[in-house]
Amino acid sequence: MGIVFAAFMPCQIKFWWVILAFSSALTVGIGLFKLLYKNYSWRWIYGLILTTTLIINGYFLTIGNIQIFSSSHIGSQEIEKTWFQVRVTDPVEEKAKSYKVAIEVESFRDDIGWQKTHGKVITYIQKSDAVANIKYGDVLLLNTQLNEISPPNNPGEFNYKRYLRFHNIYHQSYIHESDWINTGKNEGNFLFKWSNSLRTHLLRVFKQYGIMGNEYGVASALVLGYKGALEDELMRAYSSTGATHVLAVSGLHVGIIFVILDSLLMFLDRMKYGHIVKAILLVGFLWFYAILTGLSPSVLRAATMFSFIVVARATKRNTNIYNTLAVSALFLLLFNPLLIMEVGFQLSYLAVIGIVYLQPKIYSWLEPKNWLLDKIWGLTAVSIAAQIATFPLGLLYFHQFPNYFFISNLVVIPLATFIVYTGILLFFVSWIPLLATWVSKALFWLIWVMNYCVKLIESIPYSLTEGLTINITETWMIYLIIITSLIYFAYKEAKYLHVAMSCMLLLVSYQLYQGSSQIHQSKFVVYHVPQTTAFEFIDGQTSFLIADSSLINDGEKMLFYVKHHWWEIGASYNQLIDRSDSLSRYQKKYGNDFYVHNNKSVAIINNQKIKHSSLLDVDYLIISKLKYLDLGKLVRNYTFNTLIFDSSNPKWITKKWKIEAQEMGLNVHSVPNDGAFVADI
Repeated sequence: MGIVFAAFMPCQIKFWWVILAFSSALTVGIGLFKLLYKNYSWRWIYGLILTTTLIINGYFLTIGNIQIFSSSHIGSQEIEKTWFQVRVTDPVEEKAKSYKVAIEVESFRDDIGWQKTHGKVITYIQKSDAVANIKYGDVLLLNTQLNEISPPNNPGEFNYKRYLRFHNIYHQSYIHESDWINTGKNEGNFLFKWSNSLRTHLLRVFKQYGIMGNEYGVASALVLGYKGALEDELMRAYSSTGATHVLAVSGLHVGIIFVILDSLLMFLDRMKYGHIVKAILLVGFLWFYAILTGLSPSVLRAATMFSFIVVARATKRNTNIYNTLAVSALFLLLFNPLLIMEVGFQLSYLAVIGIVYLQPKIYSWLEPKNWLLDKIWGLTAVSIAAQIATFPLGLLYFHQFPNYFFISNLVVIPLATFIVYTGILLFFVSWIPLLATWVSKALFWLIWVMNYCVKLIESIPYSLTEGLTINITETWMIYLIIITSLIYFAYKEAKYLHVAMSCMLLLVSYQLYQGSSQIHQSKFVVYHVPQTTAFEFIDGQTSFLIADSSLINDGEKMLFYVKHHWWEIGASYNQLIDRSDSLSRYQKKYGNDFYVHNNKSVAIINNQKIKHSSLLDVDYLIISKLKYLDLGKLVRNYTFNTLIFDSSNPKWITKKWKIEAQEMGLNVHSVPNDGAFVADI
């Protein structure tokens, strides 16, 4: 609670560490003061003080981890374009037109000299062979301007700014090919350098033995946690079928590695102190694999949990899985409190809790006598348990539900297990070309079969339900319904059923209220899509999007810039109208640049030639794809309520036009500078 409160309502406090130290001491102190919890009538005081101090600890621990509150952080200083000395913190990631490089700024140059600073930054460096050779830990010199990361520019758009803020990243920059220098120094952590170097070598092993294309992308993601080679189309297929979890190294993969290592080291159980040696080796190998695969939240959770299980087993203690999960979460959050805001972290813990609690109960519904049917039902029970625990978060974050998840998991989980085994075997025999060739062929066909099955399941009608949008309040209500229903089935007490039914009634009522509001909505939207004209009339649950063909024909762009808004407002009937299409349903005058909807008129100006002989009166006047604008001439030929510069115009020029228009007393909105224009009509 304290961490979440600090994440959403941070407050800069100078001596936060003093309060944290005092609160921690108080927490330990009341634990030693036995009278508070031995005396039954005073136990509530103990509980109240302990809970309060833990919340305070969580809050101030998080405040101490928010880097921008530091006076030496780059965000606390006004820095113009200059030279920065930076250190690369992650492997380079190739994009369509650039390389994405995550860096830690160490110093910058001003009139006096080099000044110490710090802060994480996302940079995009223009493509070249030299950039592709940048490695983790390299020290670079960059000549650039650091820009604050922008908030979402369109309604319903993914909040990338908040996502990066939870990773202590507040700035980004674009670097031209001539504006950076590799100093030749490398100051990365030795363990991470060695791990990245080993991963690069193992990725080359896949390519060396003919694992290419989609098979290479899946092999590198599934075995080594490297997702840079995955194609968007394949990712969509796995997402649509509810099988994305196999492409992100998680508890499944760590569990497979654990089983392999535990079996290989079984001989140590017969030695005098073998169980201690085995525990040390197991923990060491698990964390090595976690580092090798990039230390994602799911891997961190799994490696930490298995480590506690191994240690408990070595000390001959029985473990309670719920306590193990809680301790592993606490351990991770002590080092990085903001980890709790990671979607992967949340889904990992909820999935494991769901599987541990629900899977045995679901499995007991049927008792197949056949061995194969029993295994199939066991996997199905695991899938159902995990989905019950995680589907509300899936709706909140991804707005979709994979209807055939139980079928896809029956295929991908066994195949993923064999792929991990085969991939590791390939690494061990890679120095024996003949044997490695046969192993690589087996690996290739295993992955090919898995990809084929996933695409086949995706092609089945109604494999995916999209556009399911809920807010945080609705998410909590759904979880309350699930939890109280489970408690009712466990204890058969009617009060829990009453709570579940009341929450369900509230949820349905809220949904009906939202639906009623959406039926009567009427909006005009000009979207922010770089170098593109896109505007929309929304009438109830129907939308009419008028845009350039470059947007309408690009599914990825439509999903990122537009569809999330449709889902948010319940627009389920969407008409796409190409601006170049002369068969638009809209009334058009003066060429193709005049539109009328619900008595609201919109004109688009894409040149300074006036196509009419008299003054034209419109509600919204959109300036599109212009390099020069004479505002004086514009107001002599048009009267309008709002002047809108859309995102097809360069940002720097619309900023200048906006200032000029404001000085003339015009009501103006610049989409490139201010984000999408949204108005009720």
